[in-house]
Amino acid sequence: MPSMDKLKASLATSVIKRENEFSATSTLLKLIKDLTTEFDVANMCLTELVKVEKTFREADELVVQLNSQLEEPGQIGSPSKFEAFFEICLHVRAAHSRLTASTSVRAPSLSSAELPIPRVDLPCFQGKVEEWPGFIALFDALVHQNNSLAPVQKFHLLASAISGEAASVISGFQLNSVNYPLAYQALHSRYQNPRRLANLYVNQILDSRPASVSSLPQLKKFVTTHQNAIHAIKALPISDLADFLLFSLALRNLHIPSRHLFEGQLSSDDFPTLAQLLEFTNRQLRVLESTSVTSSIAPKGSLRPQSPAGSASVSPSSVPSSSGVHPRRPAYAGACPSSSSACVFCSANHSVRQCREFKAMNVNQRRAFVTERRLCRNCMSSFHATVSSGCT
Repeated sequence: MPSMDKLKASLATSVIKRENEFSATSTLLKLIKDLTTEFDVANMCLTELVKVEKTFREADELVVQLNSQLEEPGQIGSPSKFEAFFEICLHVRAAHSRLTASTSVRAPSLSSAELPIPRVDLPCFQGKVEEWPGFIALFDALVHQNNSLAPVQKFHLLASAISGEAASVISGFQLNSVNYPLAYQALHSRYQNPRRLANLYVNQILDSRPASVSSLPQLKKFVTTHQNAIHAIKALPISDLADFLLFSLALRNLHIPSRHLFEGQLSSDDFPTLAQLLEFTNRQLRVLESTSVTSSIAPKGSLRPQSPAGSASVSPSSVPSSSGVHPRRPAYAGACPSSSSACVFCSANHSVRQCREFKAMNVNQRRAFVTERRLCRNCMSSFHATVSSGCT
């Protein structure tokens, strides 16, 4: 780890670089305000402004990082310097736009093919949702809101700055002026999703591993993860942050198919509330309670009546003995008879325990059938009606 002196030296160097870029931007503003018809000079100022912005951003980010490591935030520099810098940048672009509008009346018009494509340094966006806000903010400032660029030039710069999944989103659009706003909107529709960002940051916090106070790498990762995620969540347009955090915790306790069902009934990409989630779960609870009560009541005629063949079949109790006396049903002697007879439910050649139609009924229907036919509740035998400890 760098020593404290080296960190302070790097901090001082970054602050000086940031101040120099701030002064350069002020000089560009003074120069472009005095121009009247020097369109080439104005374009030169705008090109130089892009370079200055990049260097200023890098220096400012380094200042913030070093201040954090030194645990002396606000030691050098202040947030107002950052805001003032970008205010000057906006004035430079506004002056360039006014000059462009005034000279475009007298300048000969050029076709899109004849317009030179300026070099703009943009980060490459590959489709990671967490990188979208920074990318689109920079693209809007340098390209989309730049009135000196033709739509086809903006489309070329947009296509050059994306790759991977993001590039596939606009791959179906032919590169021309008409399709630029369509491609731009397609990317917005795909990645401009504050709810998705919020879920990402909340999951980063909840899924982070416990850190030990005696481990420097673990503490660094803990601080970086939580600080970045918390700052990013606070920057999102969430009306009730506490409610959204409680909603996120509760949603994680539903299994994934139930989450999909909840998300599918939402009408927009707005931030859902805890009340909406509880209303959804209570509604599902009422549905399950209603269906369980309905299924527990056997419909009329659900118990299959004994088939004519079954009615005509001769049971041991109905056959008279040689003495003319009907024998009683034999008492249970420790084991059910091994010989299998016709199924008492469907009369097929299998036991009732192997009957698919009998198994297809719900528990209450099967219990009612066993009670009605006075079958053994353990082995389904018709030779004894009470459960015996010897049934297998």
